[in-house]
Amino acid sequence: MNRRNQLKQTYYQETIHLNDRPYGLLDIGDGPCKIILVVEITEDDYSTDKVSGRSLVFDISKAWGRDILALTEDDLAQLTDDIHLLLDVFWLDCVVFDTTLDGLDLSFIERRLAVRQCSEI
Repeated sequence: MNRRNQLKQTYYQETIHLNDRPYGLLDIGDGPCKIILVVEITEDDYSTDKVSGRSLVFDISKAWGRDILALTEDDLAQLTDDIHLLLDVFWLDCVVFDTTLDGLDLSFIERRLAVRQCSEI
């Protein structure tokens, strides 16, 4: 066994690029899926003991910064396109959206991705 090339196993993927924009991603749990939009991922906040079902914690700060209120409607449309691509990459047909971000109106995202939504998990 070659110890030099051992990979550190973690749930947190530091960067995923969607439509050439970088995002952080934490994929935990199993079952019905919830997408949680955040500006910083802390694995301790999302341990498998605290999560029921599957959660994709999606850090948007790398692509859009931390000032969520500065996002324009065009920015939200591009963010929604990126989330749509994320759903395609993970083959998710049925998700619930959530956020820890004050001031982020999820209704725009939910309307544009209504086909992919399920009732609350």
